[in-house]
Amino acid sequence: MRLQVRLFLLMRTLKQLAIDERKRYPAAAAAVLESDLYMDDVLSGSDDLETAKNLQRELIDILSSGKMSLHKWCGNTAELAVNGESYPFSNPEETKTLGVVWKSKTDCFCFKVASEEFGVTKRLVLSTIARVFDPLEILGPVVSKAKIFFQKLWLLNLKWDDPLPAKEADEWLQFSSALQNVNDIEVDRYILLPKPDLIEIRGFSDASEAAYGADVYCKSRSRSGEVSIKLIASKSRVSPIKRLTIPKLELCSAVLLAKLVTRVISALKLDITNTFLWSDSMIVLCWLQKEPCYLKTLVANRVSEIQKLTNIAQGRHVSSHDNPADLISRGVDPDRLSESSLWWSGPEFLTHDSYPKRDIPSTVIIIQYDFSNELKNSNCSDSKCFSVFSDGVNNFAKVLIDLSNNYCKIIRILSYIYRFINNCKNKSERKKGPLESGELKVSELFVLKQVQNEHLVKDVNSLRKKGEVSKESQLRNLHPFLDSSGLVRVGGGLGNSELSTDRKYPILLPSKGRVTHLILQYYHRMNLHVGPQSLLFHVRQKYWPLW
Repeated sequence: MRLQVRLFLLMRTLKQLAIDERKRYPAAAAAVLESDLYMDDVLSGSDDLETAKNLQRELIDILSSGKMSLHKWCGNTAELAVNGESYPFSNPEETKTLGVVWKSKTDCFCFKVASEEFGVTKRLVLSTIARVFDPLEILGPVVSKAKIFFQKLWLLNLKWDDPLPAKEADEWLQFSSALQNVNDIEVDRYILLPKPDLIEIRGFSDASEAAYGADVYCKSRSRSGEVSIKLIASKSRVSPIKRLTIPKLELCSAVLLAKLVTRVISALKLDITNTFLWSDSMIVLCWLQKEPCYLKTLVANRVSEIQKLTNIAQGRHVSSHDNPADLISRGVDPDRLSESSLWWSGPEFLTHDSYPKRDIPSTVIIIQYDFSNELKNSNCSDSKCFSVFSDGVNNFAKVLIDLSNNYCKIIRILSYIYRFINNCKNKSERKKGPLESGELKVSELFVLKQVQNEHLVKDVNSLRKKGEVSKESQLRNLHPFLDSSGLVRVGGGLGNSELSTDRKYPILLPSKGRVTHLILQYYHRMNLHVGPQSLLFHVRQKYWPLW
């Protein structure tokens, strides 16, 4: 209590001094009264040197009138040194400001994580995580990965000083040894271009089963057209132990983004031209279009909070590939974060005036999202929400393929869409529960046929008409044929073997195409990042990618 009283008296004395001397020292009084004073530290600045010097003089004079003095001056220019003296710090190049390390000469923030006491108990893991002092969560993906790991330890019901199991111990030792890489990261303190004519705030949110988070960027544009994108702050949360669905977690991340953007705009005190908020969840964007009174409690409360803090018109959809908040939701190793341009500068389309334009659409594809489980039983339950995708392709699979970087996820999404369509047609025989293998096979067949028809169109047409490919075809030596479902497969002399159909006659994959890349990526992960020859062996158990 005594300490609290002393702190109050200190702050109250300084504020009263600023009130008394406001007319004589307006700049200094404003700095003390508003937001530049925290306890006994004054953090302030100006757009030009003369104004900064004037503020410095006023601060010295206003505190001198109260028989107090400012010392340990530090600035990003030597001209702000008092009486020409050098900065009186033990390390002039690095200064701690409220716990954050600032390099005054380069005007950058940096991070210092001590390396001692790395251990393999729950107590030492938490101690190491706490050493990463990052109030703005500039290292958001690294912090998020550490939180995810600690939640995993918590679920193991370990005591504080119990040694970790071997698998978790190895994982932590790898992470903690890589943690020293954050000491090499430097972040510009000043986030704007000189005299910008446009300042925009861009925010992103994302969620996964492990965590969810949000990050905010500042876009500034000079009169000459130069554009700068700077990361301002981020926030991360681990997903609750009591599991929520991914759409609900995405909604929680959107709430986090709305709060973060509101605080950032309030703190910056800049003339913000526009604010745009991005999510890769169309379901969340649909929820935000509804009145909260028609939604169930959990969703309604969060939708209401977002609608109070932001304008619905600010919401935009972004693909997972271009969403920097995806790095928070999954976590990133410390040695990889510094190389991520997506994290530090956001997606490439931020440098343009709008989201990149696509080709003129030949079709408009409408996907209906069924979230009736989150609607109350009312007269409004018949309302429907449609998401309209306009794309420059003439097939539905191409749109789905662009929605995710996970091949299995694409197949599952398509399977649920097929199930939804079939359930609408046959209401008396609706399917529920987990997807069946037959549903997944139908969806994969659709995707593979679309890919082959797009990239191997001449060969497919030749096989349909003549039963063989032309002599000039690069597939000639593979003896391709069309199976009963219309897929192009590799022929050969294994027809009488006891191998499965996929191993005897692998499915042809074009050398170019996103699906081929996603399938190779899937097998690469499933086989623990094997080498190219081993990867090709595993892939050819079912597919035959062309080179």
